[in-house]
Amino acid sequence: MMIDLDPIFMRIDEVSKLVSLPKSSIYKLMSNGEFPRPIKIGVGARASSLWSYAELRAFEQTKITSRGPMIEVGPLVGHEIFVERYKERNKSST
Repeated sequence: MMIDLDPIFMRIDEVSKLVSLPKSSIYKLMSNGEFPRPIKIGVGARASSLWSYAELRAFEQTKITSRGPMIEVGPLVGHEIFVERYKERNKSST
């Protein structure tokens, strides 16, 4: 079942938690072209670097399928909860 999500953007600390990698590893993978690059929002030195949640999920799926034969797994538990919490947290900050 495909879930239609509004665009969600994440800061580096949230990206690091989502993919369970330290920031230094994320930047190294980006420099090698192996990790999604951020979207710059704003101008000049004040621009924010934000990552697309959808691109990060696609990156994870690519890693899962490229590792070899697929294993049988259950539904992604907690995914919907994460998305709802993220939306609520960011709704209150605007």
